[in-house]
Formats: sequence, structure tokens, C-alpha cells
Amino acid sequence: MIYSPIQWLTRTKPHYPLPVINIPSYTQTRFTEEKNFNQWIKHFGGYAIRLNDKTGALLTLIEDECSAKLEQCILNYNPHVSYDEIKDTLRKLYGKDNQYQDPLIEFAARKQQLAN
Repeated sequence: MIYSPIQWLTRTKPHYPLPVINIPSYTQTRFTEEKNFNQWIKHFGGYAIRLNDKTGALLTLIEDECSAKLEQCILNYNPHVSYDEIKDTLRKLYGKDNQYQDPLIEFAARKQQLAN
């Protein structure tokens, strides 16, 4: 049997559904002293990629006790600090260094980092 080109053009063709792309829309949780800062800041970086004011969002999502420590370390001296400087200061305050397992040694290492 011979098919004509007109019949091929006019017949119905199979339609395939388009895949649905799931883009996660989530809100970032607040940072507390009990949380792992390194993991939290990694998730915050993914969340803040779409934001215009990363610094404001970062300061908003920090718990009050953490914010008070941050003010003592940097914000009282320089109120126009950048996002990266805030992130580095928070990492010095709350980022766990895997080489230090003893809390006293970790505290002393953080004090030395803040002094430098």
C-alpha cells in the first residue's frame, strides 16, 4: 500500500505531554546558635541568589542573640558593612572547624581569628 504525502500531513500526530519542571520555592529558616552555620549559609546562598538585598535578608534571618553578637563584633564599628564581611564574621563566630573537637580549643581558635 502506498501512502500519499497529503494523507501523512493531514493525519493526527501523537501529542506528548510537556514535562513539568519543579522549581522549589521555599523560605529560609532563621539561624539559631544550635544550627550548623556552614550548612545553613550554603542553603541561604541558594535562597539569596534571587534577592536584591542579600544583606538585609541575612540580618533578618539571624536570631536576636546571634544578631547581638554580630553587632558587638562588626556592626557597631561599621554600620555599612558588606554582605561578604557579615558572612565571614558569622563564619568566624559560628562556623565549626572540623579540626577542633574540644570546645575550649575551638573557642580559643575563634578568639584568635577575631583578633586578627
